[in-house]
Amino acid sequence: MQNLASPTMRRLTVFALCAFLALCLAGCATDEPVAQAQPQTLEIGENAGDVYSVALSNSSGKSVVSMSVKLPGDESFSANLMSSDAHLKDGEDAIVYVPKQATEDGTYIIDLKVVFGDGGVSVLHHLDLEEFSAATLLLNGKIGYVTYQGKSANRMISTLDLQTYYYNLEDPTAAARDKAEEEEEKRRLEKLEEDLKATEEQQAADATTSSDGTKTATEENAQTKVTTNDTQGMDIEDDPIEVNQDEDLSDD
Repeated sequence: MQNLASPTMRRLTVFALCAFLALCLAGCATDEPVAQAQPQTLEIGENAGDVYSVALSNSSGKSVVSMSVKLPGDESFSANLMSSDAHLKDGEDAIVYVPKQATEDGTYIIDLKVVFGDGGVSVLHHLDLEEFSAATLLLNGKIGYVTYQGKSANRMISTLDLQTYYYNLEDPTAAARDKAEEEEEKRRLEKLEEDLKATEEQQAADATTSSDGTKTATEENAQTKVTTNDTQGMDIEDDPIEVNQDEDLSDD
């Protein structure tokens, strides 16, 4: 019996040990944190050759669907640096690669055209890529601009005033048109307010007229009642018709 029991006991012991190790391994696997996939930073442009690498944060409130640059000496903007299915959503970051091409005076000044998902277009002029390697894209109405930590000035720089200047320079009627649109919207709101006020006044007048009409009708009914009561209260002997009839009988 002992010889028969010993192999069985050994097998049971080995089986229990394997089960225990399996439970330990499962517990260890459960305790390990699950790795979460990190969103990939969108790359715009081609990272090849001598290029500027600009970390761009989109805080415009809109998605960007197209970016193109006008390098020094170019007469037109480049093709779209973004792929056709790419979107730089609001709040997301991207790395923008711009080829290095110096102007005659040795500076690296470019223009950047941005197309938004709603069809809006902003052109950011005179961006000196030597001055920053990271920037934030913003919108002020229809005017796009960037803010960045200036290397020379050692402070935060905003290009809003510069872009506003170019915006009005390119379209002299832009400022007047925007102001006209604001004035038109203001007049529309004032008209709505006037109409609402007129409606409320008319309703109040109708309510007053209705109240006065009811009052007049009540007064007329009361006057009619008084007249009727007075007629019913007259003495019959005083009725001139009755008196004339009596006189006629007496004559006969």
